[in-house]
Amino acid sequence: MLKICNLNNADQYFYIDKENANKLEVFFNLTEKGKEWNELGNYLYNFSIGIKVKNDWRINNNKFHFLRNLTNEKNIEKHIHKNNLNI
Repeated sequence: MLKICNLNNADQYFYIDKENANKLEVFFNLTEKGKEWNELGNYLYNFSIGIKVKNDWRINNNKFHFLRNLTNEKNIEKHIHKNNLNI
């Protein structure tokens, strides 16, 4: 599982599995920020295909909220508590 954290607010984070990280990466790449913030798409893609990445991913406030809003908008499954994961 990948924990996506708001670098500016430690209380804001969510968890995502590989399958949903791949979905998020595809939707993200189609947004207006897909090229500007391509490192986000690359990180999600690498995680989704099993390339080792840091599982506690800290990104700035704007990027965090963009990804969180995109997961909500596209109904991508995410978790807010690690102990509630369906692994």
